[in-house]
Amino acid sequence: MREEGGYRNNNTANHVRNRKNWCAAYFNMDTEKWKDFIFSDECRLQTYANVIRFVRLPKNCKYDMNYVVQTKKYGGLYIMVWEAINGGGSRILVRCPRRLYSTSYQDVLDAGLFQIYDSDSVFVQDNAPCHKSESTMKYLLNLRTSIL
Repeated sequence: MREEGGYRNNNTANHVRNRKNWCAAYFNMDTEKWKDFIFSDECRLQTYANVIRFVRLPKNCKYDMNYVVQTKKYGGLYIMVWEAINGGGSRILVRCPRRLYSTSYQDVLDAGLFQIYDSDSVFVQDNAPCHKSESTMKYLLNLRTSIL
């Protein structure tokens, strides 16, 4: 695998082939048809980030308050949200549990997806385990959801 700029590309030859096939299939699709696609993902929003800070200290100033940086070791708040948007501009934001499993993800879909989903929609999600589990795929199939 090729590495560039500190990023390791974990795509296999199969991934690359599948992506090229997907691009070829949808490259010439009409702009109006893209409005039927609903893209979704989860996001974690937090009140502070765990950032490492380096402070240069002059000699013999280890405990001088001018060189002490306050940090939070524990605590802080965060919230998980699931969002979806379609090409027509409709969007939805739903609060998620801290950890998403197949059943909790299905509850999130119940709360949000079907507010913007209609019979012409195509639902697009990434390959997170809770998205691609057998349980979730059966759930979406039972609801006659068109999935890309």
